[in-house]
Amino acid sequence: MIALQPIQELYQYDEDVFKEIIQLVVAGWRSAEENGVELPGQGLVFPCILGNKGDWSYLVTSANLCRSYRRAPKGAREAKTHKDNPPGICHLCMCGTREGSWEDLNVAERLIKEARCSAIPSPWDEEPAWAQLWHEESPGGLERFHRIDIWHAFHLGVGKSWVASCVGLAQHLVRESSVDKRLSVLNEHWDTYCTAFGKTKYLRRLDPWTFGLKGKEPSAGWNKAHVTATLMQWLQHFLEEHRQTCERDPTLRFVAP
Repeated sequence: MIALQPIQELYQYDEDVFKEIIQLVVAGWRSAEENGVELPGQGLVFPCILGNKGDWSYLVTSANLCRSYRRAPKGAREAKTHKDNPPGICHLCMCGTREGSWEDLNVAERLIKEARCSAIPSPWDEEPAWAQLWHEESPGGLERFHRIDIWHAFHLGVGKSWVASCVGLAQHLVRESSVDKRLSVLNEHWDTYCTAFGKTKYLRRLDPWTFGLKGKEPSAGWNKAHVTATLMQWLQHFLEEHRQTCERDPTLRFVAP
């Protein structure tokens, strides 16, 4: 059995190196499944590998995914380019292809259900090495072997949007005349909170751009999952200080803990 924790410098500029690392890992696990692992005093143990889980960026690379969130259009020009032949945004279903828009939740729900009942086109051009460890032969089983980490999906997905939206509402608890002044006060509160509770300040400063508060709608501006968790804890602490006001507000009462 092989366990690896390679440093990024080994493979970040050469995708083939990363693929070779994955092949070594798979070979190690396959050997463990077939031949067992000797545990002192307990004999052989035969592990069964049920899936490959990680953040979506890791899955894209390790599973050779051609359908992933990275293929979602990033702007109007790219959306126009993808209009006639959209590549799809998910390896588990056909959302974002000609089959239907991933932004229509009714369509997305139907496509997700269909993918579990009938075969869909493979999300890769080159079958990943992990296929050697696949045990489930139901439709889409090989695709589902590559499992999305729900916590990464939350912290860098809906969690980010939720925090930005909540701060957009909660800023009005600060009695200042502009968003810049209100965020300056919130930043001081953030500093005090992180110091008092021993939190790592991955965000050195909170300002309107952190939460996209000068655009049409709030939009989170960080890319580290731990930041979302820390901001949620800080936000809970801040709102508890304004509990009575939040309970009287028809919107904030749904946000406050």
